[in-house]
This record gives sequence, C-alpha cells and structure tokens, in this order.
Amino acid sequence: MNLAKSVLRQRAVELNSKKGRTLSRTEEESKRRTEGLEKKVEPTNKGFNMLVKMGYAPGKGLGKNAEGRAEPVPIEVRSSRSGLGRDAAERERKEAIQRIRQHLVVTERNQFLDVMSTKFRLSRAKRQLEAARRICLQLDSAQSIPVPVSPAFWPTPDTPKPPKSPDHEFRRRRRSERTDRSEQRSPQSNQEDRDRSPFYDDRDQLPQLSDEEELTSLDADNPKSLEVNKFKLLGKRWSHRRSPTPTDQTLSLDPVERMLANLIIHEEAHFRHQTRDEKPLSDFQKLSIARELYSQKPGIFLERFSRYLDWSQDRINFTKWHSSDDLVGYLMDKLDREAELNNVRKSKVASCRVRNRRLNALYRAARGDNSCPVSDHFTHEAMRQRDPVLWEEMIGQHLDEPTRRRYLDREYQTFAGYLHGQLIQQEEKRMFNQARYKQRANKAKYDDDDESDFVDPVPETIEDREREFLDLMKLRFLSGQDKSFNYQ
Repeated sequence: MNLAKSVLRQRAVELNSKKGRTLSRTEEESKRRTEGLEKKVEPTNKGFNMLVKMGYAPGKGLGKNAEGRAEPVPIEVRSSRSGLGRDAAERERKEAIQRIRQHLVVTERNQFLDVMSTKFRLSRAKRQLEAARRICLQLDSAQSIPVPVSPAFWPTPDTPKPPKSPDHEFRRRRRSERTDRSEQRSPQSNQEDRDRSPFYDDRDQLPQLSDEEELTSLDADNPKSLEVNKFKLLGKRWSHRRSPTPTDQTLSLDPVERMLANLIIHEEAHFRHQTRDEKPLSDFQKLSIARELYSQKPGIFLERFSRYLDWSQDRINFTKWHSSDDLVGYLMDKLDREAELNNVRKSKVASCRVRNRRLNALYRAARGDNSCPVSDHFTHEAMRQRDPVLWEEMIGQHLDEPTRRRYLDREYQTFAGYLHGQLIQQEEKRMFNQARYKQRANKAKYDDDDESDFVDPVPETIEDREREFLDLMKLRFLSGQDKSFNYQ
C-alpha cells in the first residue's frame, strides 16, 4: 500500500515539474507543428475560402476528377544518418558492381571457349596437313620420285619423344582409378557434372600438344589440376632462364597466368628479400609469390612489376580494379599515357630511320657506288624524265646544242635514243610555253607600282642553277615525294 502511494506521489511530482518547465525552441516548434497538422483548416480561413471559390469541396481533392490528396502529407523524420538519396545511390552502386561481375564472368567464359576452339581448329588442320603429306608421299613413291618438289610436301620425320618422368606410372594409375570411379556413378550425375563444368571432360577433346607428358598431366575431372600441372611443367622448362616457346604459350589459357609466366623470366625482377645463405627462388616460388601479390595487393604488384609487363596485352588484367582501387587507377592512367607516348616516339623514330636510309643512299651514290639503287637516279636524263618542265626552266633553256648534247650524252649515243630525245625536247618546249603563258597571265594582274619596285636579281651561272636543281630533286627524294622511285 505504501509502495503504490509512493509511485502515485512520484508521478504527480513529475507532472507538476513538466508543467512548470519551459520548453526549448525545438520542442516548441515540434509541438506547434503537430497541433497544426492534426487540426483541420477552419472555414473562416482566407486560404480555405479561396479554395472553395476554385471549386474545392471539404473532404475531396483538387483536380478534374478530384483524385488528389484530401489529407496533408505526413512528415517522416529519419532516425538514421543515411541522408536523402543515399540508400538509392548505394543500391545503384551495388547493382552496377553486380552487372560488371556478371559481364566479367561471361567474358572469361567466352574467352576460354574461343581459345579452346582455336586449338581444336589448329589441331584439326595439322592432322589434315599430315594426311595430305602422306598421300603425296604415296603418290611420289608410286612414280619413283626420290626427292619431293618441296620439303613441305612430304611428312616431316618424327622427333624422338622425351623420356617419361618417374611418377608417370603413378599418375597413369591414379587417372585410371578416377575414371573407374566416375563410371560407377549414375549416368544422371555424370551428365549434370558435364553440363555444369566449363571444361572438357574427355581427353580426346583436348588439343594435341607436342609433349606427351603435358597431355597426360592434364586432369579432366579436376579443372584446377590444369593450372597446377601447367606450373610444374613451367618450373621444369624455365629452370635455365630461357624465353617461353610457342608450346609453353599454348598452355597459358588465362591472361593472368600468361602475364605471371612471362614475369618470372626477368632476372632483375624483385619478388621478396632473401638472406645471403638462402638459395635463389625457384620459378614455382616466384609464380606463387607473384600470384598471391596480384590477388591481394594489385596496386603494389603493378607498382613493382609494371616495367616488366607487356602493357598492351596485360592491361586487361587490371581493369576490374580501375575504379575501386585509387593506386591501380593512377598507375593504369600513367601507363596508358606512357604507351601512347611510346607509340608516337616509335613512329617518329621509324620516320627518322627511313630518312637516314635515304640519306645514306645519297652518300653512297655521291661516292660512286654502282651497287646503290639510286646510282642512276640523279643523272640529268633521269631527272629530266621525272620533271621535264622544271629541268627545262632551270637548265635546258640556258644550254646551247653542244652543251645539251654533253648533258644528255646517253640519249645521243644511238639513233633511237636521239629520236626519243627529240620527241621529249619538243614535248618539253610545249609544256614550258604553256607554263610561261600562265605565268605571264598571272603577272598581268599586278599593278604598275609593284612592277616599278621590282629589282632584277643577279644573273646566275649554269653551275648555280644545276646545283639548285640537284638539291631540289634530292629534297624530293628524302621527303618521299619522288613518285617514280620505288621506296620499297
């Protein structure tokens, strides 16, 4: 009884304290807002009277069909700090990431199928080529032809197969046991696994590689064993630090693994610190370190090994981190700019080399090297045939008949050459007269004042004109504008 009285007394004290307490500005505004929203607008309100004049009826909405809101929109105060539009933006970002991941999965699957189909086509073409060679050998043997017309028409001699590894028999038994276990399973489960796996389950469907050990090491039931056995082979093949062969490159189905396999060839690439007495890292250890660094810290991987990458082919391996990782995005943009500059620099270097080769040919011709392809290209006969109007303008019109005969000596050695020279000379005069007529017509457009200010240049000698004409023809040759010359 006393406890109930004390509780009632405490409640009365709290109510009295609340009545006497002054509300804060926020509480006062909230209280007035709540009261205003809960109370309907009175008919004496001016705004309400205006709505009534516009056709508003109490309890109905505005508009042609009166389908609008009849009650005010309630105010929803958020208790969290998500903010306006943040949830929608986050949802859109997650959907975009999901779409990108699905696109990458489809791209990788299509890439794998393209690589495998290419290998199948190559292997089928190789088998057809060998069959055609055997047929050619049989036909030539029937006609007693000892030597083929071309070495490519007969089958190539078989190369000796490399010795098998000691654990070859163990892998063969293990593969046969796995095959027996798969045959004991139900046909329905085998069909489900075949439909679910993107790899080929039949050994006959795999490409025919040059090394039998590589083919036997591929485990069709476990797709991951393809990757493991591949790096075992890479560890054996690159123990002498040599470049990968085309057969090695066919093993690299994944562009990431191809990039890592090409990375370990470089001696100066740093993978991890070692003590003085520690043995050098093997190729398999380098591959493991590089693969782990690439998957966990792609930015550090790109920063450390970017100088050893073939950026035009390896760029696709880092596009998935371009937006999410700032370091990867910065390094990718930097490498893209460097690759673009390298392409521009290579084009400039190539054009410079072409000009240097042409200049070297001119030097050889000046020294009297008859084996040079331009030895007879800068004679007066050849230059006259290439540009007869310019030759007549700068040299021909200033020569008398004996001097012209000395300049064009080859054309006067035979009667046919003499006739040919006369025809060319007549054509030159006709073209020269046409060019001079056009030049005079253009000069007539100038005013007399301009003509009065014109000063005749100092007359040049025939040697100066010849030197100027020869320099002009050489510049045409160096710039590639000599259309009559085969630059190939």
